Amino acid sequence: MPTDSQSPDIKEFLKWLSHERRLSPYTLRNYTHALKLFEEWRSQNERAVSIEYITTAILKAYLIHLQRSKSGRTMHK
Repeated sequence: MPTDSQSPDIKEFLKWLSHERRLSPYTLRNYTHALKLFEEWRSQNERAVSIEYITTAILKAYLIHLQRSKSGRTMHK
């Protein structure tokens, strides 16, 4: 379920998940969506480095971003 807007590394990963791990279409859809959100965040936060240069610090920053955005949505309901 790769899309044209994804990096080649992510396309390859999704292809691997589909063919080697044989994940369901729904699981692949969820992975695709999650990775798209991560790529968007990286590009908006000047962390648009190649996949091989993603560090644990970048992943932690993204998880903090997700937690804060989730808390914000909950607080405004």
